[in-house]
Amino acid sequence: MKIQYVPRIAKDEDGSMTVFGLFMIITCVIVGGLAMDFMNGVKTKTELQVAADSVAHAALMARNYGKNEDEAKQVGLAVGNMILSRSGISDTLIADDIEFGDWDAAAQVFEADPSQDGAVLVSAQRLADRNTALATGFLRFIGLYNFDVRSQSVFETYIPTCTREGFFAEDRVDVQSNNN
Repeated sequence: MKIQYVPRIAKDEDGSMTVFGLFMIITCVIVGGLAMDFMNGVKTKTELQVAADSVAHAALMARNYGKNEDEAKQVGLAVGNMILSRSGISDTLIADDIEFGDWDAAAQVFEADPSQDGAVLVSAQRLADRNTALATGFLRFIGLYNFDVRSQSVFETYIPTCTREGFFAEDRVDVQSNNN
């Protein structure tokens, strides 16, 4: 039987856990970085949704209280920019992001029609085309420098028939007359 010489360094297992630990640390840093970028995207989408809801409500209320389309859009933009400026995001919304029209609730379809004031669609978005995209932190190491984030909101007015005809109140209506 032939005995082969194996150097001591090839048999030595000292420090093997150090190498394993380094691989584990690198893996944890990668997963943590991906989680941070993902959660930043979720946070930004939530902020855009809150802004879109507020803009839609403000614009629709302004339109229902006698403002024309452009004035109502400006009211909505003022509200939206105030909300988004608190998050450090400004100039994200533009007037073209607000559309008035009709909402078909059964079909879940919005039809844009500037002459209508029954519903409004607001598209809040941070896009690379507008230079407002969400910058990434960790994903830039693999070549993904930003995310496009979009959020939409539809508000519609609903006035039930009972509020348009006769007396309408939250309590009892007492009508009295001095007629005989």
